[in-house]
Amino acid sequence: MPQKDVQKSTRADRMLPGNVKIIHARGVAVDGKVTSWRIDGYPGLVLRAFSNGSRTWSFRYQMGSGRRGSRDMRYPLGDYATTPLVTAWAVAKDKIKEIESGADPATDRKARNEGPTLREVFELRIKLGRKLKDTTIAGYRSYLDRPSVQHLMKLPIRAVSTEAVIAALDVIHSRGSSRMADNTSGAMSSVFNFALKRKMVGSNPCAGLDKYDLHRPRIRRATNNELRALWTAIPNAPIDDSARNIIRLAMLTGKRRSEIALLQKFQLKLDGEEPAFELPDPKNSSFEIVPLAPKAAVVIREAIANSKDSHWLFPSPRARKDKTGRVIAERGLLPIDPHSVTTAMRRLRDQAGVEDVTLHDQRKFIGTFLGDEGIEDAVIGRLLGHRPKGITNERYNLSGRLRQVRAAMERWERHLMKISGEPESKMPVDVWSG
Repeated sequence: MPQKDVQKSTRADRMLPGNVKIIHARGVAVDGKVTSWRIDGYPGLVLRAFSNGSRTWSFRYQMGSGRRGSRDMRYPLGDYATTPLVTAWAVAKDKIKEIESGADPATDRKARNEGPTLREVFELRIKLGRKLKDTTIAGYRSYLDRPSVQHLMKLPIRAVSTEAVIAALDVIHSRGSSRMADNTSGAMSSVFNFALKRKMVGSNPCAGLDKYDLHRPRIRRATNNELRALWTAIPNAPIDDSARNIIRLAMLTGKRRSEIALLQKFQLKLDGEEPAFELPDPKNSSFEIVPLAPKAAVVIREAIANSKDSHWLFPSPRARKDKTGRVIAERGLLPIDPHSVTTAMRRLRDQAGVEDVTLHDQRKFIGTFLGDEGIEDAVIGRLLGHRPKGITNERYNLSGRLRQVRAAMERWERHLMKISGEPESKMPVDVWSG
């Protein structure tokens, strides 16, 4: 093992007693040159004084032995103005322990300060890592572009510490954004997990951090009367036809607002007696097949007719403008904004006289109903778009349980039509000829 010595120095350093007042008064540059002052009783601790009046603490030690001799090493401990003697010495003692265990703090620090930055690894993760939804990527960018974490994004990824991450997240949390702090932590953790797999870092500084937002999952169970009021209010609600049909499909299929709003016509598989549409599954580079019960197929047919020659099933009913009012896309060129569907749902809720129900709650209503009907959790999960976990399901059981999911979807649709007083629909045979 190479020899380490934290007390010897090849330089003719000056010595100061370990007295704070004397160090402050006498530890200055001599003859206008950089001067290193060793501190008596603090082996390896050095105060470096510069001609411009600034001073820094450093820890000096030697590495190596044998024919090549030893090497003088210096590890910076901080600025004298902000780092008191007791703090500098505490850090120095930690470095002494690292040296005694065979480490080389200065070399390790240099390695950490080299290599790709956190920002560069994030971009690499987007390009080469597991594929993410466009909305997820946009979310990650918004979290990691926040001013509170920009200093971390510019650092070499190996130099980002847990303490630095916590400090940045605390700033976000202190501004009343606990959910945003958790989302930012999750985005960073995704980058570090990618870096871990590629041996860029030795650990994930975000791992094991406590959540800031300790909210409980929203629990809302609708009654049959509320579901009937919502469904029957759709035709006369003060909302446009695209939002009207998106809400219908959400209530019939349990799919998410954005999944339906962003549907393109090529995703529709309407030939034959078992119509469906496909949703991309970026996590697994595949598609989720969503079977359509008769009423849902009727809604799809109406949406196709309304969309005319647009390749979007639900094109935007108005031109899209930027913040300055400039038109960036004419009517119908882009899909409807999913956020406008949320606004439409609020109007529908007011029209129906139903309080505190969101479009996402429909997924819970469907899952709860099917659970009460004795449908297996695996089938409910598939219907809601949740891929089952475990090595068997990920690699060997590739069944999408489409037949069971279709039966569950039809059971839910019959229930909704029954409580709404609406006759059951027959599967249209000419859903789409395009």
